[in-house]
Amino acid sequence: MPLQQLAPEEALETVHRAVQPRAHHLKTVRMPWKRLGKFGGRLTLFLVGLLYLSVFFNGNPPRALMFLAGLAMILWLAFAFLVPLIFVCSIVFNLPRERAIAQTTEALSPILGLCCLTESAPLLLDFLVWLEPSAPRERLRSLHAALVRILPRVGEDALQQILTPERRQALRLICDRLENTELAKIALLVLGSVQDRATIPLAQRLRKSPLTSDAAEAFLDAMQATTP
Repeated sequence: MPLQQLAPEEALETVHRAVQPRAHHLKTVRMPWKRLGKFGGRLTLFLVGLLYLSVFFNGNPPRALMFLAGLAMILWLAFAFLVPLIFVCSIVFNLPRERAIAQTTEALSPILGLCCLTESAPLLLDFLVWLEPSAPRERLRSLHAALVRILPRVGEDALQQILTPERRQALRLICDRLENTELAKIALLVLGSVQDRATIPLAQRLRKSPLTSDAAEAFLDAMQATTP
């Protein structure tokens, strides 16, 4: 049956069942290109410095300097060879995963705006676990909006049951990135209601931001109230 003919929650469950077996295919690999660039720049400067230093020895530099220069040259050549190879491999690896992310978010987009029952919260949190680490921000707007609308209405007892470690980690990622302030504040309140101690350092940092200070204070107050 087409998704359009199902109730929103039924359609959401249908997409969830279809995606769950291949959820690991929604995770892309992010390379630390900035760190690699800094490392390459420093290695190049180190190699140039060693070669420049050898000039002062009138063509007869000490063996230690020659050894360091040779080692730096080998590292630089390996770096120059491996970085383009890693770049190509990351593209090949990520391309089908980016396509799967696009297909999943396109299937979810017309459904999420219609979901209103709190029973859909576990499914929404699963999609957050699967998509938040890798999906582009613009593709997560409807999912974030649904969580903002539904999560505050979930009772504390239900939250204790549905907030698995993976789902808590996804909510902490929302708080850490702070790209959706409204959802981050709700995530802090939700994590506070289940006394998630792993969120304490994050809340202490977010307390310094005027955008999240109130929610962070509420989280810390909730944690303090439960401390014996």
